[in-house]
Amino acid sequence: MGPEGLGTILVLRAAVVVGVAAARRLALPPILGYLVVGMPLGPHALGLMQDSATILFLAELGVVFLLFTLGLEFSLPRMLAMRNEVFGLGAQQVGVTALLAGAVAYAAGAPPEVAFVIGGAVAMSSTAIVVQQLTEQAEINRTHGRLSVSILLFQDLVFV
Repeated sequence: MGPEGLGTILVLRAAVVVGVAAARRLALPPILGYLVVGMPLGPHALGLMQDSATILFLAELGVVFLLFTLGLEFSLPRMLAMRNEVFGLGAQQVGVTALLAGAVAYAAGAPPEVAFVIGGAVAMSSTAIVVQQLTEQAEINRTHGRLSVSILLFQDLVFV
């Protein structure tokens, strides 16, 4: 990464500071600020940032940090204690949502392979956003919070 990479990082960092500040002002999770900034600046949307090597590196680093954060939330004893909810309710949610979304995509004219991928993508949720929101609202240990975490754990296992 050369000097142009540093310029890319500085522009992205400044945009992220503004995006996260706006998300916090709207009482939204900071990760939404990252997503809102990344979509227009990324090379596949508006294409405002063209240094694809630096952006690819930062994107891969971001995924590593996201998976690390998810790993901190993951507890094997907790998952085993909730195995009925994780593998029962989680499998039902992923299966039904993927099937319905895939069927809609197929009915809209997508090839079967593309409909399958679309269905799988629609069935996933952001564990980081949901767990943070449940924690902030002190609802993670309530029944709906526990069931939500069960579904999210299954989604993470399917994703991996």
